Amino acid sequence: MGGGGTILKSSDGGDTWNARTSGTRAKLESVTFTAGGRTGWAVGQKGTILKSSDGGDTWEARTSGTTRRLESVTFADDGRTGWAVGIGGTILKS
Repeated sequence: MGGGGTILKSSDGGDTWNARTSGTRAKLESVTFTAGGRTGWAVGQKGTILKSSDGGDTWEARTSGTTRRLESVTFADDGRTGWAVGIGGTILKS
């Protein structure tokens, strides 16, 4: 997965990939984008949550309130309600 905060982006259906700066060194475990593909979320070690508002070109850290590893993130179709889950039964809702 995204060791050292690695995020890769493809704009051609996966034929080529380009690294993006995530602003973290934490291992990232999961990434998702809301409908339309502009707003994205990534989660990982030490409670890391990142948000992108420009289709994954840039990323900003968000406060999770936990130091547990987060392993998956998803958002409802409305793009406003999201969940992140992690080790030890951690469940976060935004």
